[in-house]
Amino acid sequence: MPRLFAFGCSFTKYHWPTWADILGQQFDEYQNWGQRGAGNQFIHNSLVECHLKNRINKNDVVCIMWSYISRMDTYQERRWITPGNIYYQQEYAEPVKHLFDTRGFYLRDLALMYSAQQMLREIGCESYMFSIIDVLNCQEFEPKDGSPLIADILPAYQ
Repeated sequence: MPRLFAFGCSFTKYHWPTWADILGQQFDEYQNWGQRGAGNQFIHNSLVECHLKNRINKNDVVCIMWSYISRMDTYQERRWITPGNIYYQQEYAEPVKHLFDTRGFYLRDLALMYSAQQMLREIGCESYMFSIIDVLNCQEFEPKDGSPLIADILPAYQ
């Protein structure tokens, strides 16, 4: 069997077996790059790091479970900080939360997903991408005035 590389948040790597661990039993080599609370920035960076370290090739299988768009990952003191949803966590203090913007999260994450897809197509490996929620269902974040949040940018990422 080829190698399996799995990426995601706690749905991918947790204290008990996840979908990735179960699937990984079918492969000769399996690496789980998931991290609890991870957002899509961490997931994309992990994919690139994994490729640079392992030289993912056309014989490998890559599975990515994308996370919530409202997660903000940072790298500090030689480790990733992945506190989960920016609106419901305690890692970032209230005074800095005004720096985050939901439309900006979409612009960032759709570009990350597109980039990952293009990279994996270029490699030619078998790959699967899915999400813990419907990434494009942004009803939770829609502006109160009824204006569409991301309708104008979606056609570019279809």
